[in-house]
Amino acid sequence: MRVRVYEVGGGARVGARVAYVVGPELERVDGLALARRLGAPLTVLECDARRDDCARRLRVFTPTRELPLSVEAAWCAGEARREAIVVEMGVTATAVRPDGESWIAALPTPVLGQRAVGDRALVAAALGLDEAELDAACPVLAGSCGVNVLVVPVAARASLDRARLHPDAWQRVMEKAKHVGALVVAGEGGGREARFVGAPSGLWDGTGCALALAPWALAQAREGALGESARYALRGEAGFGMELDVAHSAAEGWSMRGAAGLVSDGLALT
Repeated sequence: MRVRVYEVGGGARVGARVAYVVGPELERVDGLALARRLGAPLTVLECDARRDDCARRLRVFTPTRELPLSVEAAWCAGEARREAIVVEMGVTATAVRPDGESWIAALPTPVLGQRAVGDRALVAAALGLDEAELDAACPVLAGSCGVNVLVVPVAARASLDRARLHPDAWQRVMEKAKHVGALVVAGEGGGREARFVGAPSGLWDGTGCALALAPWALAQAREGALGESARYALRGEAGFGMELDVAHSAAEGWSMRGAAGLVSDGLALT
């Protein structure tokens, strides 16, 4: 096995590290154990594709779980091959193509739940916030674009800095739902900035959950507040952050643009 390390993201806040692993028979590797060994926010195993319409299959791991989808992993696959590529992740085929120094990866159609979370005070408590800090004009909704999260609008950016997951209260909010965390979104002054709040360990670091920005973009599109594209600033739990361009067109559907820069190449593992 050989490990390339990429730094992924976009804009001035690039900082998330991805360990991209290539080699024979990676399907048989314990990906979770390898991710814990490498310690990167994301570890990606490039495997043989199972689908005829895909060139490669990507298995994506944090140190705590395997992800069904990661746009950062798709960017790295494009950068590793320096060409357009269609990759398989979970049950999804994702097309990646170059765009200057960046990469554009297709996203599944984002979905927002139709039923708002009723107990807004409990949602706020689960994030260490007061109910008054939530945006009164917007509902709290579950969202998914490959990664399931709870999308929580707040009125001011200052609330992003203070949000912290309180596990007991969070469990009462989620009950049996399998959401990996909350995407706290501020639209103050017409801007769009978000912070992922997940596991107290910080190992998740917001990585992979960038996909959940697309459901929020969809919500704004429904309200007539979004054109064909929008830029978001995303903050993670351990200092990671990046700016992401989420776009939608009738011809190409949803996509996200970002960069993947090589940090190191050639680390061999046995």
